[in-house]
Amino acid sequence: MTSNMIITLEGNERHYLVYETIYNNKRYFMTNKLDENNDPIGESAILEEIKYGEDFHLEEVHDSATLNFLSTYFTAGFIKEVEEM
Repeated sequence: MTSNMIITLEGNERHYLVYETIYNNKRYFMTNKLDENNDPIGESAILEEIKYGEDFHLEEVHDSATLNFLSTYFTAGFIKEVEEM
């Protein structure tokens, strides 16, 4: 998986993978949640890529320390992109 993809999680929850990074040897994605028409619904999530055998799955991050660090990291990246426009 890479950023700039639309994925579907369990329960038909759709996400657009906006940014990705590696933190503590794990891959994480900042996502925008999408409706059934692939339009953003104003909610975001941070997902962790987990390998099961040869398959990869994404699970929402709930650990507050990891969320705080990654939220700051992804926000800084977004601000940098806007400033470079």
